[in-house]
Amino acid sequence: LGSGALSRYADMTAQALTQMVGAPSPRLQLELLMARLLVPSQQVQSPQPAASAAAARPAAPARPAQGSS
Repeated sequence: LGSGALSRYADMTAQALTQMVGAPSPRLQLELLMARLLVPSQQVQSPQPAASAAAARPAAPARPAQGSS
């Protein structure tokens, strides 16, 4: 492991421990931490929100109003 990865793991561990204070399910926090540590750093990025993904797609053409002749 490189120093960058170790630093990232330490940051993630510290953040998870901070979130565990008063958490109703500390085991869940630990499981989430382990999942984050096992995922390569390229995949840790947040997925694109659905709203911005929908905005990137072209909109369907508007239909003419019914009864307007």
